[in-house]
Amino acid sequence: MIKNKKFPEAISNYITQQNLELISQDVYFILAEIFHYDNFYSYINEAFMVGLFNALGIIQDQENFYSIIKVITQINSEILVSSKKFKTLNENIFKKTFHHHDKAGILIEGMIRILNIDLDKEVKYVILQSFLDLLESSQVCVIYSCDLESFIDVSIKLLETTYTQKLRLCLLEVFNQLIRFDEYHKMKYKIFELVEILESLEENDDVSEKCKEICRKILENIQ
Repeated sequence: MIKNKKFPEAISNYITQQNLELISQDVYFILAEIFHYDNFYSYINEAFMVGLFNALGIIQDQENFYSIIKVITQINSEILVSSKKFKTLNENIFKKTFHHHDKAGILIEGMIRILNIDLDKEVKYVILQSFLDLLESSQVCVIYSCDLESFIDVSIKLLETTYTQKLRLCLLEVFNQLIRFDEYHKMKYKIFELVEILESLEENDDVSEKCKEICRKILENIQ
């Protein structure tokens, strides 16, 4: 089935149909199981992304729900790589769909949960990339107030435990964007813990200079 070149086209056509009541949850399970960006590249468009966002309101199985979020963020990661490589000016279908879809809040909540439970560092990195992409391009905070405390809890936990420079840098960049918004400054949730961790990273010889520089920027803006 995976080797069938027509299968990605068939499954893409199925999830982009307008009548959501006719879509079986099973198709999303199959999609998550076989998804590889290169195989689906020709069929990934705005309608396909909308179909994936629609799934967030359909899927009841938690594992399948998380799998679809991973597919969504993986597509965005590939779009970001392609944009940097080829300097394309095409509109990012992930961001466009996010800002216009009524399931955007469900996506954010699911992304936070994945950060908290998934042990795969690459999965965490891809999720954080999408957070960073959304925050950098938004005039309002995309992490809603009700989810902000959960995101900060998870982020502090990651900063305390990660020894991967790439993951740490991406997480710090997310925080650096997050503090641009009033939502964080109004609540200042666990600010003393965050300051303590940032100061510790700033003094740690094993932390990259780029990470230390961002730590200093964040500290200057939250105290």
